[in-house]
Amino acid sequence: IKKAIGKTGKGPDAAVKFAISQIGTREIPFGSNWGGKVQQWIRLTGYTTPVPWCGCFVNACCIAAGVPNGKGWIGYTPAIIQHARNGTGGWKWVGPTKGSRGYLALFDTPGGDPAVHVEMVEVRRSDSSYGCIGGNTTPKGMSGSAANGGAVGRTDRSTGGNFRIVGFAVPPGF
Repeated sequence: IKKAIGKTGKGPDAAVKFAISQIGTREIPFGSNWGGKVQQWIRLTGYTTPVPWCGCFVNACCIAAGVPNGKGWIGYTPAIIQHARNGTGGWKWVGPTKGSRGYLALFDTPGGDPAVHVEMVEVRRSDSSYGCIGGNTTPKGMSGSAANGGAVGRTDRSTGGNFRIVGFAVPPGF
């Protein structure tokens, strides 16, 4: 874990600090869902082959903040919601207007699965607007898929629109 995460801390500020330090990390080669740090994060989550890695990235952020590894479930967004709603391992679920620094924002598209993407909240701007840092996303200012962009970057997210926050998973101790 040390190789993939490095120095760790405790709580939401440590998680966000780690996320910020990873901005610009990309898949190698682009479009592969694999390579470099991305591959290490994927393996920490329990996968052995390329997968969409947004959950693997937030898992690394949580580990950096002293949260136990979510290996076996955190790489799959519906499982993140289930763990949070069930209170498994001290996780909690809060609605889309209750986000806070370090919480995991879960995203849906109308008529889609319970969640298709996850990012970490860097800053809450209002009940409906959040600055997030996500893995396997397209950072603000660039074009591409919000849920499969191949990089770690900052994003502006909201609770409305076609790609919206449906709620937040709160890591234990946050």
